[in-house]
Amino acid sequence: MRKFNATLWGLLIVQVILVGLAFSGLNSQQASADGPYIKLDETALTSLTLTGSKGKSLTLAHKDGHWQVPDKWDFPVDADKIGRLINGLNSAHPDLPVAVSNAARQRFHVASDKFERHLVFKTDKGTALDLYLGSNAGANRVYARLSGQGAIQALTLPLWQAGLKAQDWLDRNYLKPSLADQRRITLPGVTLVRDGKQWQVAALEDGKQSNAGKVQRLLDHLTSLQWQTLEGRTDTVSLPAQATFTVTLEPKDGKAVAWRFYQDTLKSGKHRWRLNRSGSPYVFTVAVEDVTPLRDASTDGLSQDKPVEDSGKGDQAATAPTAGLGKGK
Repeated sequence: MRKFNATLWGLLIVQVILVGLAFSGLNSQQASADGPYIKLDETALTSLTLTGSKGKSLTLAHKDGHWQVPDKWDFPVDADKIGRLINGLNSAHPDLPVAVSNAARQRFHVASDKFERHLVFKTDKGTALDLYLGSNAGANRVYARLSGQGAIQALTLPLWQAGLKAQDWLDRNYLKPSLADQRRITLPGVTLVRDGKQWQVAALEDGKQSNAGKVQRLLDHLTSLQWQTLEGRTDTVSLPAQATFTVTLEPKDGKAVAWRFYQDTLKSGKHRWRLNRSGSPYVFTVAVEDVTPLRDASTDGLSQDKPVEDSGKGDQAATAPTAGLGKGK
């Protein structure tokens, strides 16, 4: 009996030592009992490589303060998406490890040869973070393990935030203009000018005024324009010599920006619209329904008759009965 108890105590001590070594091994520069599990300085990062369970990988580059996708002609990464991933990693704090054994690494999919995601952040000085993300650990949680360490943690980090497709990272708001900086917008059939805080239709005929509701709807459409696919750069994509139509935005200060829309017909007979913005090397496809309101907007369509002024007061005064009429008769 004493021998049996001694054996149990021995096993317990060994387990405690292993957990202690694994937990302390979380690395003094990346984890401590009272500090963050991971600490990334985004300004120092130069790249992030994400690898999936089947070997597919994607690299994002960080240059001059901006994240880019090298495989997509260095197109800008959505700043909110990369920021959410880095902040999510930095906000994770260590807890007692879920497990530390080699078998657990396989079970939770955080082994070097069996994982869901492998994230490697680098700086000019080397590797800033080498992390394996594994199977689902609950709502918006995932099992994780630092490379070279044994401790397996459960992090609050949805796996979809570490997408493997370039499309997952591209900035969909790349074309979105800031109307607060503009003073004039010229479309094929109408020109809008800023009058204080209001946008008005330019060069209206006498008796006409802007239809504020319709003008605002057009502006909302303009600022919500998103591209469908990234075709490439202007030096790799063949475009017609002349744009089908142009939308020009003139800022209060600085150079005017022209959005050049090109329409062509595919072999299938389907019409296609492509877009290039002046000062940008990229060419996009855009949906027909997004192009039509810009192409068809007109002065007549965005204006209305001024209301007729009420001139009836004088007539009423002239026809009103005279007070006391007939008195004295």
